[in-house]
Amino acid sequence: MLSGMYSAAMGIEAAQVQQQVIAENLAHVDVPGYRAQFVVFESFAQHYAALTSGDVGRGVQPRAVYRDFSTGHVKHTERSLDVAIDGEGWFAINTPEGVAYTRNGVFFTDDQGTLVTAAGYPVRGNGGATLQVPPGIPAEKLIIGQDGTIRAGGTAIGQLDVFRFKDPDQLEAVGVALFRPAGGEVPEEVAQPRVMQGYRELSNVSATSELIKMLVGVRYHEASQKALTTLSEAISDHINAQGG
Repeated sequence: MLSGMYSAAMGIEAAQVQQQVIAENLAHVDVPGYRAQFVVFESFAQHYAALTSGDVGRGVQPRAVYRDFSTGHVKHTERSLDVAIDGEGWFAINTPEGVAYTRNGVFFTDDQGTLVTAAGYPVRGNGGATLQVPPGIPAEKLIIGQDGTIRAGGTAIGQLDVFRFKDPDQLEAVGVALFRPAGGEVPEEVAQPRVMQGYRELSNVSATSELIKMLVGVRYHEASQKALTTLSEAISDHINAQGG
């Protein structure tokens, strides 16, 4: 009976973690470059196998939260500073904490003509250079080639730096759509990137899928809560009967 209570309690915890992750995904469904999160669970028995023997009951608990690094839907916007990467690759961004990487290619120019993200972080050009638009050149006149080369008035002003990671699963989030390698992996520069101007890569979150998972999670939470209440009442009745 106690193992049943453990299982029910862990079922509630698992449902809560799942709902938190789903809520986070839905909150960022419209953020370009956002990568969906998902929870991996392990069974109660697996978790405690090294600590106990015998029947420890059935149940699950969250093991870790991972990111889905599959490509998001690409939308044609015709905006000159919307750029998406066709295939593998990450844009490099200079942040106060160092270089970060993103699939969010929604860029802007600041008051000095520097190519920046929505947060104001400079976008890195080839070799780590700052990408500077000459005065008097409006953003809509910029031409970005497939290789990432940016031209203003027919003159090349720099090239977008695009990198790849052998194991994207080692990336950790340092912002909504910014990532850094957690395992110390040094990214490789993509020799022939395929950059698309006028396109925006959206998040890879499926709102429909997340809502379905949310409904399933609510049912699972309710079932676990009901099981825990029933077992608690049964134990209480048993104790009272013994005391009588």
